[in-house]
Amino acid sequence: MRIPSGNLDNIYNLFVHDSDFVALGCLSFEERSCIVPQYLSMHGIKSINLLEIKDPINAFPYYSGEITARIELNKQSLSNANVNFKNQPLDLLADDEKILDILACYNNGKRYSVLLDITSMPKRYFALITKRLLRSASFNNVIATYTQANNYTIEHLAEDPMSCDYLPGFASMLPPKVETLVISVGYESLGIQSLLETCDAKRHNIKILMSSPYGVESVRREWRTLREIISGDPQQLITRNIAVIPLYDVEAVYQQLRVWYEDSNGITLAPFGPKTHSLSMVRFAVNNNCGVLYTQPKSYNPDYSTGYGESWAYVLKWDGVPCFNRP
Repeated sequence: MRIPSGNLDNIYNLFVHDSDFVALGCLSFEERSCIVPQYLSMHGIKSINLLEIKDPINAFPYYSGEITARIELNKQSLSNANVNFKNQPLDLLADDEKILDILACYNNGKRYSVLLDITSMPKRYFALITKRLLRSASFNNVIATYTQANNYTIEHLAEDPMSCDYLPGFASMLPPKVETLVISVGYESLGIQSLLETCDAKRHNIKILMSSPYGVESVRREWRTLREIISGDPQQLITRNIAVIPLYDVEAVYQQLRVWYEDSNGITLAPFGPKTHSLSMVRFAVNNNCGVLYTQPKSYNPDYSTGYGESWAYVLKWDGVPCFNRP
């Protein structure tokens, strides 16, 4: 296995322990966004920077008031737990430069070890940040963390998707007429249909990545999304092009992407599924210079999730070497 992973407690004890790490996460309206910061604070991590990312004012529906109120409750929860953190307000649709400015404070000639909590961080943020952390010599060790939700709302998680575009920092070198398109499927189809029209990929060259989530309802929602992608026409579905990989197995996702990559003339990735699978797609894109397409939703449901489950951790880089480059 090239990517050491496991529950947060095990990875922390094995790799962090008494080392000097800094933490970067996202303080959102979700309760689970507080879990990793609380854990790290209890274990002596003193530098915790939490992004506070706001939906654009033209989002529909626009939940600003309710989301702001819930973020304030989470801030209070962290304060009550004696978590010393800095919060940094940012816009969801910030450009590449603004996103990379988050890491500007570490450009001082020193080498840093970073714990990146992607639990509630939008993909357009954590994808570019992960790329910079992996490629910059300023960051010696990088560990990503993710906390599962206890439940998700039965309503839409996110709405008002934008048109298909590359994630910041992941534009393809060529126009988006791709040989193979890999779509990670989640609970929402968002603008996947527009993505398919943009890419114009042939049916037999569309690969589907599913996550075998826990519970009957979760499985049903993923398959409902898949039906929407194929417009309810089973003739559009080629069974051999579907891979079902456990939610937290980022190593297996990476290996599956490698198989598809080696069997094609290039691939483009579309991370619409769970963050853990998206993390693996980002790592693969960084290592193989793949384009990453997405239809960014502008509106997030304040009831997106309730409660929290287990926290997991993935060692992405150690002693200056990205783990997927280790023999």
